[in-house]
Amino acid sequence: MTRFRIYLLAQMKRVKKALPAVLIMTLLLTGCIALISKVMLIADSSSEKKQKVQIGLVGDISGSYLGFGISALQHLDSSRFAIEFIEMEEEEARDRLNHGTLSAFVIVPEGFVEAAVRGENMPLTYVSTSGSLRLGSMIMNELVNTISSLLTESQNAIYGMQNYLVNNGMSDIYWQATDELYLRFLDFILGRTSVYELEIMCLSGNLSMIGYYLCGFTVLFLLLWGIAGSPLYIKKDHALPALLSSKGQNTLSQMAGEFVAYFVLMATSFLLVIVLVAVAMGLTGFTLPEWEREGIGILFGFYVKMLPVAAVICAMQLLLFELTSDMVSGILLQFLCALSLGYLSGCFYPISFFPESIQMVQPLLPTGVAVNYGGNLLMEESTAIEMVLLLGYLLLFLVLATAMRKRKIAGNR
Repeated sequence: MTRFRIYLLAQMKRVKKALPAVLIMTLLLTGCIALISKVMLIADSSSEKKQKVQIGLVGDISGSYLGFGISALQHLDSSRFAIEFIEMEEEEARDRLNHGTLSAFVIVPEGFVEAAVRGENMPLTYVSTSGSLRLGSMIMNELVNTISSLLTESQNAIYGMQNYLVNNGMSDIYWQATDELYLRFLDFILGRTSVYELEIMCLSGNLSMIGYYLCGFTVLFLLLWGIAGSPLYIKKDHALPALLSSKGQNTLSQMAGEFVAYFVLMATSFLLVIVLVAVAMGLTGFTLPEWEREGIGILFGFYVKMLPVAAVICAMQLLLFELTSDMVSGILLQFLCALSLGYLSGCFYPISFFPESIQMVQPLLPTGVAVNYGGNLLMEESTAIEMVLLLGYLLLFLVLATAMRKRKIAGNR
C-alpha cells in the first residue's frame, strides 16, 4: 500500500506539471466543439421545417369578406403558426417564387366575393413551381386539394339547403337557417385540432435536440481530449515499468496509480468546460428545454453524474496508450477511435438517422452506453442498466490495459 501511495504521488506530480498545457488544449478543443454546436443549432433553427410557409396573395382583398376571412385565419385559426399570407403584386410574386423565397401564390380574380354571394363558383388560381421537392410546396399542394374539396362541399351543402327551404315553403327561416349552417361549418373547421392528438417526436425519446447534442458532444469532448494525454502516457520503452516491477511495484499497482492520476486530470479539464458553459448560460440566459425550470446549478450536478463516463473513457484511453509505443501513431489511434466511436454512437448525427444494424449495435458500444446514460440523466429516468454496463467496461479496459503492460514488461526483460 505504501508503494502504491508513493507511485500515485509521483504520478500526481507529473499531472500537476502538465496541467497548464493540458488546460490550454482543453480550451482550444472546447472552442472547436462550441463552434460546431453553434453551426448545427443555427442550421436547425433556420431549416425549412421550422419556418412558416409563405403564401402570396395577388388581387384586391381589402375591405371585402375575403379580407376579413384572411385576417381571421392569421389571428384565430391554428394555421397561423405554419402559414403566412402576404399581399403583393403578381410580378413580385412570380419573381419570389422563381427565387425560392415564396412557396406559392394565389390570384384572386376581380368580383370573386360578389360571385360567391350569388352562388357562382369562380375559381381562384393557385400557382406553385412544378415538381417542387421543397417541404413547404409539397405541404401546400396537399393543403390546397383539401381546402378545395372543403369549400366546394360546404357551398353545395349551403346552396342545397337554401333550395330545399325555398321549394318546401320555408322561406321565412331562410336566412336564419343559412347563418346557423355557416356557423356550424365554421365551428367544425376552427375546432378541427380537437379531433386529433399531436405528438412531437424528438431525436431520442423525449430528449430535445439541444439536450441530445449536449450528451453527444460531452462524450465526444472526452474522447478527443485523450489526445492531450498522449505525451504523458505513451511510452517508447518499458524499462522503467520493468524496473519498478522488479522492485515490488506490480503491474496492477502501476496501472491503478496512472488511472487515478489520469482521471483527476480529465475531471479537472472537464470541470473547466462546465464552468465555461455555466458562465455562457448565465450571460446569455440560455438554458436547455429539459432545464427550463432549473438554475444553471443543475449543470454541475450533470457534471458529477457524468464522471462515471469520464472514468470509462479514461480506462479506454489508457488501453489505447498501451497498444502503441510511438507518439504519432498513438495520437492517430486516439483520434480515429474518437471519431469512429463518436460517429457510431450518435455524437454527430442522431442515432435514428442510421440503419437498423447500427442502431442495434449503438447501445452495446461503451460510447453508446455513455450517450444513452447522459440522455437518461437529463430526462431523470433510470440509469441502472447503463451504470452496470459502464462498470463492466471500466473493469474490462483496466484488465486489458494491465495485461498489455505486463506483456510489454515481460518482452522488455
